[in-house]
Amino acid sequence: DAQHDRSKFWVNYVGGVDRLAWEAMRAYYQKFCVHTKWGKITLSVYDFDSMTQNDFIGRANIPLRETTGERTLDLGSGNMAFKLTYRLDW
Repeated sequence: DAQHDRSKFWVNYVGGVDRLAWEAMRAYYQKFCVHTKWGKITLSVYDFDSMTQNDFIGRANIPLRETTGERTLDLGSGNMAFKLTYRLDW
């Protein structure tokens, strides 16, 4: 029985180390090995509901270039109309 427990926890441990190694490799690759510039970022916006399912409000494609001041995009429609304001500096 104890051997079964150790075996089960060992599988969980190995899976966790595997996932950690994968995420570290992916982060390194994205930081240092991307050969082409990223041109845009896609934001998916949801509201948060604690008792029901979250509602999708909208999606925005934002070009990754410096802005002069703030930019505003309209998201959603009808009673779910919202504005997304952003600014990119570096």
